[in-house]
Amino acid sequence: MKIKEINLQRYGPLAGCQFEKLGCFNLFWGENEDGKTLVIEALIKIFFGKKIKEFEGINRVEEKPQGYIVLETENSREIVLPRDGSLTELIELSPLEAKNIFIIRNSELFFSRDSQSELLFFSEFTDRLLGLQTKKLEKIKKALQKIGRLTRADSTADLSDNKDMDKIQSRMKKAREVIEKIDQLEVQIKQEGWADLEKLLATLEERRDRLRHQLSQLEAARRRELYQEGKQSLENLKKSQATIKELQGFEPSLERDWIEARKEIEIFDKELAKDQQELRRKKSLINLKEEEEKKKKRQKEVLQTKQAQTQAQLKELVNEYQEKMMKLAAGETRFSLFFKLMIGGFTLAVMAILAWLIKSHQLFPWLSLFGVLVFLGSGAKILWLLARRAKVKSLWVKIAHRAAGLGYSASQIEELLPQLAHLENQINQLEKEVIHLEGEKRQLVGDVQGLQKKIDEWQQRISEKEKLISEIRRMCQVSSVEELRERIQLLERTKTQAAQAQAFLERNFGRQSNEINSNLRYWEQQVQELAEYKAKSVEVAYSEEEKTRLEKEIQAIEEEISGSEGKLKNFRQELINLETKINREIRLPSSLDFRCGTIVEMRALRDKLTEFVNEVEENKRIVQLILEIFEEIEVEEKNKISLLFGQQSPVSQYYQEITENKYRDVVYDQENLSIVVKTDSGQELKAFQLSAGAFDQLYLAIRLALGEAKFAQEKAFFILDDPFIKSDPRRLLNQIRLLKKMVEMGWQILYFSAKGEMKEALAEDIRKQKVNFYTL
Repeated sequence: MKIKEINLQRYGPLAGCQFEKLGCFNLFWGENEDGKTLVIEALIKIFFGKKIKEFEGINRVEEKPQGYIVLETENSREIVLPRDGSLTELIELSPLEAKNIFIIRNSELFFSRDSQSELLFFSEFTDRLLGLQTKKLEKIKKALQKIGRLTRADSTADLSDNKDMDKIQSRMKKAREVIEKIDQLEVQIKQEGWADLEKLLATLEERRDRLRHQLSQLEAARRRELYQEGKQSLENLKKSQATIKELQGFEPSLERDWIEARKEIEIFDKELAKDQQELRRKKSLINLKEEEEKKKKRQKEVLQTKQAQTQAQLKELVNEYQEKMMKLAAGETRFSLFFKLMIGGFTLAVMAILAWLIKSHQLFPWLSLFGVLVFLGSGAKILWLLARRAKVKSLWVKIAHRAAGLGYSASQIEELLPQLAHLENQINQLEKEVIHLEGEKRQLVGDVQGLQKKIDEWQQRISEKEKLISEIRRMCQVSSVEELRERIQLLERTKTQAAQAQAFLERNFGRQSNEINSNLRYWEQQVQELAEYKAKSVEVAYSEEEKTRLEKEIQAIEEEISGSEGKLKNFRQELINLETKINREIRLPSSLDFRCGTIVEMRALRDKLTEFVNEVEENKRIVQLILEIFEEIEVEEKNKISLLFGQQSPVSQYYQEITENKYRDVVYDQENLSIVVKTDSGQELKAFQLSAGAFDQLYLAIRLALGEAKFAQEKAFFILDDPFIKSDPRRLLNQIRLLKKMVEMGWQILYFSAKGEMKEALAEDIRKQKVNFYTL
């Protein structure tokens, strides 16, 4: 895997730093402070992201580099960092391996100034290469140390006295001391006869314990009986209290109120029924009056409608007719006059004409003319009067026709006018009758309102009484007065039962206060404390006389035991001391404390202590044997580190080439944790004894060898920051030849330098384009 392109857009003062088409050997040259170190730091951050704590002084620029690196594999696949991940993810290259092998910063070729850290790196690196288990062996040895509770994780370690190892050393010492003390007590037991005395004491204690057991059985029977009776009394009291609470308010006065209310409701119902009947009668009369009133009003409305129609259709015509008839009547008195004048004028004219025919005289024509004029004037007047009479008659016909349409029957005006007057009288009469009916109805309505008020009062009083009964029903949750009476009687019986139960509880358990709920909780607690006895001594009946007898017999035995214990007092104290030491200081493996109150228990504890000591010693022996085996394995594993060094190793070969065979072999001294170099004359020199240039060249050879071991299949790249700054010109050329050889082997070199010697040494290769030259 090679670096194909580097593009650093921005990193601190660096900007627009781009290197394309990198070759196998690339020289990046620039003066000091031109940015070589910053470029390498940016590359490291892009390679490993945030996992860069192995690189000291890497955060001179705190910001994250902006840019990318293009890598190309042997099969021409391109990988872009950081987009595609990190080198740790892609090729399993840890930051520590990169620091100690492939990336040389600040011209420092060595790994660490600490030999232990250097050994740890070589060990871990060798483990990954060869599949070794050095760390696992250390973990197993630590686990074995804990199992064996040793001071160290090696086969020569003794038992530890640390707290995390349970102070096993001190416990073992004290266990042996206790065993020795028990052996001394065994001698005294035989000399003082304590064994026989202890047997007698054991017999007495056994008899006493048996009597105590009988007494405890008797007491358990008493408590059982008290528990049963107390529980029953408590349950009865609770039930009674619940019943009393449920029946609270069931007073005898409620029954009396119910009965009195029911009687009053019966009286009120009778009065209510009577008034309701009268109310219905009055309402019926109101309905009849209303029907009659409506009928009269309908008749009135019909007549008023007819009157309105008559007014609209006949009044003007009748008035006109009457007016014309009056005028016609006045003209009728002159009609006879005009008729007579017409006859007289006609007669005068005829007679004058006849007289003129008979006897011609000038007077006769004038008389005849006068007669004709009188005749014509009177005739015209008569015709005018006749025309007026015809109009009046025509008007009457029109009136008669309309009157017939309105239901009137009249042949002349004198017949019609009375009918019109009668219509007005009928309307007035109906109006009087309607007013009379309204007065009667108002009287009836007043009566109804009065009755309704009385009914409402009766109903209110009935409702109040029914409400009283309903309230008693609701409050007492009963449906009848009989049920109420039963509840009242039940309440009295329950109060009596509660008083009896409370008296029993107070007599046997006492009382805590005057408040019943507080006493109930107290009694319940007292009874509950006796619950453990509910199934005990069921075959035993409690007797006060039997209790007194057992107590006296136990007292006599205890007096005899007290005398025997006085003789064993000092011996018992010794046993107590042993018991305390075993339980508090030695702490044998057990979840319970051990007893050491008798000779039998003392001997049993001696066996336990001996077993404990033997187990710890055997466990220690086995762990030490196992540790010896693992120490041999560990030595073999550590010796495998020498595969990286020694004769014919890559490190030795590279170092011979760099130093032109001045140094022959490079080996690793396991005992002193140091790298040793052998000269061609056989002299052995430690690494720190070499000159600065030889020292750097040694670690360059080691890095090259480790790189070959890490990437044996597909080669990668080395990033070098002036690693040959301490080399003389001849060795510099040897080191350059080694770098060229590495390029030929497939490695890529990115060499950063500020030395003119390096640029001059590679000038010909740069001209021939064997080395890519970049100026910073």
